[in-house]
Amino acid sequence: MMRSSTPLAVAADYADALMTARRAKNLLFLLLLVMILLQLASFFLARFGVVRLGTAPVASSTVMAPPAAADPATQPAAVADAAATQPSTLVTQPVAPATGRDVEMLVRYVIPLTTFGAVALSIVMAVVMLLLVTIMLVGRLIGVSSVTGAFIWGVLLVVLLVPWQTFLIQSGDYAVAGSPAGVSEQPAFKWPGATYTYAELKRDYAKKFDPAAKAGEPAAIWPNAVWFWGRYVGMPALALLLLLTVQFKSGRGLRYALGEADINVEVTTNQKDIAIVS
Repeated sequence: MMRSSTPLAVAADYADALMTARRAKNLLFLLLLVMILLQLASFFLARFGVVRLGTAPVASSTVMAPPAAADPATQPAAVADAAATQPSTLVTQPVAPATGRDVEMLVRYVIPLTTFGAVALSIVMAVVMLLLVTIMLVGRLIGVSSVTGAFIWGVLLVVLLVPWQTFLIQSGDYAVAGSPAGVSEQPAFKWPGATYTYAELKRDYAKKFDPAAKAGEPAAIWPNAVWFWGRYVGMPALALLLLLTVQFKSGRGLRYALGEADINVEVTTNQKDIAIVS
């Protein structure tokens, strides 16, 4: 005996599937937002010296040391007078390292976790968006155009978040856009992703606080400073913008499909057609 499903039961089944996918999408959005914000926070904390990565380079200062005084009991008077009239010497003394908390072990695990989490969660979100588009197309629901646009932006978000510099470069010493490291065996330009690795952050941290590492670097703002801030701040900010776009467009389409919002449709009438019909 075959049971015929009523249109009401079919509509309820579609609505249940859409709400399940929406809950998964919202959870993925929150987790992905946390991952990107953690990457931005790690960079700013290291950049401005709030946290210290590895052994901080020891700076030195030069001070004027007075001449050593001769002992009158063991030295003749002429030798003592000559020692007193000698000029002062320059002595190099170490300076205390920059302040900051040494949390290298914590950052060493947090950054790879956020990099993997951002890429993995963005891929899962794109799959969920594709599932939503499929359900809405099969069910012939309204709002599918917004969800389709959100799916396209989600695929672009995946491409942006993948750390391409780790796949395109095989050697340990390489040049990446936005990094002040010198070009070694691979001088070809490598476009990075919005996420970075711990090795990149630690290397650029040394470039910031080690005077010896800055030797020979050009002081021009373009392109070094522009690439640097665009690499660590601009691209993650663009990823946040894409993520918010995906969330907004998909949420609007789902509200239309579930009947939680009314879609505005402009209907224009042609006066000539009305006159001909009448």
